[in-house]
Amino acid sequence: MNSRRKFETIERQYERPMTVILKELYAKHGSQVEVARALGVSQGTVSIWLMRLGLQQWAIIVPREKQRV
Repeated sequence: MNSRRKFETIERQYERPMTVILKELYAKHGSQVEVARALGVSQGTVSIWLMRLGLQQWAIIVPREKQRV
């Protein structure tokens, strides 16, 4: 199945636009590799979809919790 057809199939399966699907999966999984795994596509495919949709991945850095000794 080609990338465009897979894109449309996933949108039908999730019953929402790919922009929403990708944002939700990023919030849940945190990386392109894990989002790709959840969707059953390659990381490269997710990267291409992000570019085509005008989305960009940003890393958010937060303080670590202090470790208990």
